[in-house]
Amino acid sequence: MQAAVLQHAGQRVLAIETAQGETAHVQETLCQTLAWAQLDAILVLDHIPMDKRHNAKVDYPALRQAVQRALA
Repeated sequence: MQAAVLQHAGQRVLAIETAQGETAHVQETLCQTLAWAQLDAILVLDHIPMDKRHNAKVDYPALRQAVQRALA
């Protein structure tokens, strides 16, 4: 599981990658657990894009595009 927080259109968004079929459960649990963080949105994505040069770094430009598509 991978996750990243970013700002999109003035909102704090948590993007999370989960195994298929866990979407509803994970999203509900995260909303309850992270209520203190005051996130504007929690998105469950099929894939968090990673930087091709450093597999441990999130590719934020690609993630912003994925979030924009998901929120459109």
